[in-house]
Amino acid sequence: MIYRKMWKNAWMIGLALSVFLTGCNGTKGSSAEEASNTPTESYSTISVSLDEDDVASEAFTVDENKELLKQMQTWIDEPENYSFLLDTFSTSEDICWEDALYEAVMRGYLGTPLEKMPPVNRNEYLELAEKEELKKGVFVITDEEIRAYTEAKVGTAYELTKEAAAKKENVWYRGGKDTLWYCDVSFLRTADYKYNGIPQYKFICTDVTESDGNIILKTKSYAYTNYHQAVSEIHLIKGEAGYQVLSNEIHWEEGAVKVIPSKISMFDGEVSFAVYDDEKVIDKKTKKPTGTHSFSIALIQENEVYDWIDLYEDKGNLGFIKTVDEVLAADYDLDGKTDLIVITDRVGGHDVKLYYWDEGYNSNGYYLCDFGLSRHVSYTLENPDANEVLAYLTDGHDSEGFSDYKEAFKYTARNYSGSSSSDGTLNNGRFSLIYFDEDDIPELVAGNNGYSVSVYQFKDGKVYPIISDWGYGAGGNAGYEYYERAALIENFDQDGAGSAYYDTYLKLNEETHKMETVLYYYGVNATDDDWGEPGYFKYVDGEKVEITESEYNILLSSYLMACSSNATKFLCGDMTYSELVAAIDNDNYGYTDYRDAYLADIKRYTDKNGDKARFALVYVTDEETPELLAEIPGERFSLYRMENGSSIAILEDQSYKDYGEGTLSYYPGDNLFSYTIRDENAGTEDTCYYRIYVEGRYLYGELWKYGKKGSDGVYSYTYKRDSAFTGFEPEIVDCSQEDFEKYFSWYTDGKKELCILQGDSTAEEISIKLQH
Repeated sequence: MIYRKMWKNAWMIGLALSVFLTGCNGTKGSSAEEASNTPTESYSTISVSLDEDDVASEAFTVDENKELLKQMQTWIDEPENYSFLLDTFSTSEDICWEDALYEAVMRGYLGTPLEKMPPVNRNEYLELAEKEELKKGVFVITDEEIRAYTEAKVGTAYELTKEAAAKKENVWYRGGKDTLWYCDVSFLRTADYKYNGIPQYKFICTDVTESDGNIILKTKSYAYTNYHQAVSEIHLIKGEAGYQVLSNEIHWEEGAVKVIPSKISMFDGEVSFAVYDDEKVIDKKTKKPTGTHSFSIALIQENEVYDWIDLYEDKGNLGFIKTVDEVLAADYDLDGKTDLIVITDRVGGHDVKLYYWDEGYNSNGYYLCDFGLSRHVSYTLENPDANEVLAYLTDGHDSEGFSDYKEAFKYTARNYSGSSSSDGTLNNGRFSLIYFDEDDIPELVAGNNGYSVSVYQFKDGKVYPIISDWGYGAGGNAGYEYYERAALIENFDQDGAGSAYYDTYLKLNEETHKMETVLYYYGVNATDDDWGEPGYFKYVDGEKVEITESEYNILLSSYLMACSSNATKFLCGDMTYSELVAAIDNDNYGYTDYRDAYLADIKRYTDKNGDKARFALVYVTDEETPELLAEIPGERFSLYRMENGSSIAILEDQSYKDYGEGTLSYYPGDNLFSYTIRDENAGTEDTCYYRIYVEGRYLYGELWKYGKKGSDGVYSYTYKRDSAFTGFEPEIVDCSQEDFEKYFSWYTDGKKELCILQGDSTAEEISIKLQH
């Protein structure tokens, strides 16, 4: 199963859950229909700065001479009225009542706690919600209560429809024979709300006019709202039961420090980036601003907010922002989507933050901060401006893209390696060039082996992340395998130590440059009912549809028939960044014959080490293609193997002195090495066995060993329990001779053949063998 990180900020999640009308008339994501296929970008920069004393002392007090303004401030301070201040609506019919009523229930102005209701209601709710026990935070609201509440607040009685309630999944449940609703606000008991409490908003009345009972109220948002100091115009009338809200129009750009008009590739038409000085940092005792700034940026189109970027996040320990110096809209990762480069001046120094557009999981897109790449740029460039950052990341190809995939992949790999590093260097990340789709341009694999993998496709000058940081290596997900030149991936996953398992097939959509699930099988090994029933599924327009086993097999066969081979290859990187660059520069990839690749390896190894180099073709791993051993006898050795059309050094410049007496042996075809350590003085002799882990390109560690301890000749046996099977750190376990032999036989298929790892041919001799 593929899971993607969806959340940008824990506090903003809390606000988003409480703010009503989400996705109706206010903050929402752009649809696929709104996205432009032919982006026209404009790069705009700004420089804004506020004096701290001016901000801290800004007068929000109400003019006491304006009695009506005072009355309206009292009204707007009541949390009961928050539901009608948090988003734009022209008439009461535009209100998303499933959210407005939820806000009222959450704050205790509507409904009765379920625990105070008769057992029949409690039992009905548990059945509707498919829960076994009742928790606090569920309320019962009758239709009559809803009509009375809505009429009092907006002058018209409304009912909550099933269609509207369905938009808030796992919140509203229809019961009482269609006469009442159950509303679940139990999330308020989560850690975030235990710490922060129910969101408390603050609005300041700045102006009010009245004519024949009609009131036009202007407000400005203040601390702890996601208004970010936007300005609102609220239309009310005063009725017998109090004020009723007729409309609320939020002017998102009026409260901004700066507004930057832009064109970005994800939207048709012009958008704007509004920069706000939110001043969120409030003294807990005085409840007044501390003078500390907390800037944010809103993506706005036609007075609707599509995304918020909170700039107060700081993982560089540079402190709060003093000024926002620049905001540059540009495609710094060359994927065809407009990103943001933000330059700020913080208390601790100059800061660069890079934000890329992520379409996420079940989302239309939003900006996420690439903290790793931001850190790398800050390490590499000294006090750069935004255009210098862009030039560094793209080599000036941000507008037209690269004409050659080789240069494009070099920059993509460098940026990936830098972003995955903790110190800004290029030491992290592993890379491969593979033929994933059917054309003759390879795709770039970039990954942190054992943890995550990405795949980049070069098309028309752009570099598309067709797979972006897919995680694996934990929770039963062993990784991803692909069918060469078929753009098809298979992923096997499991839960509960194999109690349930999943087999998923994904196919590349060439138009969107994204992988899409096409087939899915859910299997069950457990005998209890907790894991449900197995099933076969296909995907139609992104929706999972159950099918029969026969239908599943027919569809799977149709996908596999399009593959040149039914053999899969593991999706991972094999080369360091420098090795990838060398492979690209030397055209050392895309080989169809291992002999051509090894001849190139032999030449490079000999050029570096001279005539003392020796070589041999060996079968250490279980592949039909041999590995190439290159060594300086008695000193060091390297071991090469073919992987995805490239020759990869799975062991490089290993010192023989690191292996006991300096003689390393191997069991052919078993990825297994052996060496002996003797201590004549202590009378000990240990024979150690090591597994070679090919994808990671290193000796995996001691699997087991046996040794004679002292003159009594007693042997002890141990083995290393593999972390891949336990999910924890590997551990050394004592075992009996019988168990040792069992493990040994399992890894070697019972074979006892042992060969010494040594080169027996000169460069000329091994070249002749390969050519013939």
